[in-house]
Amino acid sequence: MKKLLLSLLVLAGVGNCVVINAAENSAEKKVAPAVKAAAVEKKWYTNLTEAMEKARQEKLPILVLATGSDWCPPCKRLEKEIFSKDAFYKSAAGKVVLVKADFPRRRPQTAAERKQAEAIARQFEVEAFPTVLLLNSDGKVLDKQVGYRRVAPQNYLESFKGFKK
Repeated sequence: MKKLLLSLLVLAGVGNCVVINAAENSAEKKVAPAVKAAAVEKKWYTNLTEAMEKARQEKLPILVLATGSDWCPPCKRLEKEIFSKDAFYKSAAGKVVLVKADFPRRRPQTAAERKQAEAIARQFEVEAFPTVLLLNSDGKVLDKQVGYRRVAPQNYLESFKGFKK
């Protein structure tokens, strides 16, 4: 009987600790509200012609990513460590037009997306993934990087020859 009573007291004490901790955590959240980061545009064109029009209008270079997003290990790493980060998009905002030519194996893709990706790969002689190109607004290649290079997301664009801040 004493063991049962002692066990119930211990369980009640543990339960109270959990309730107290949960209450403290919610109080901390109320005291220090989360600061919402400004929304960062993460738009990738799939149509190079449309991207070139925008680049000409805004006098910006174009960053083209040729990727196998769902099967290529270096492509996945590039996405995870660079292109999924707000720091990259903040550094790219107003400085470059983004284009993605994706060659997935498992993810569905429209015929138009596939056709656009194949045209980009042909035009710029993409032979391996990931390939990232920096183009001027007329489509002239300023730099081409094949593979994944480790760099901070906010410094990624600066790793390209011909990129001007």
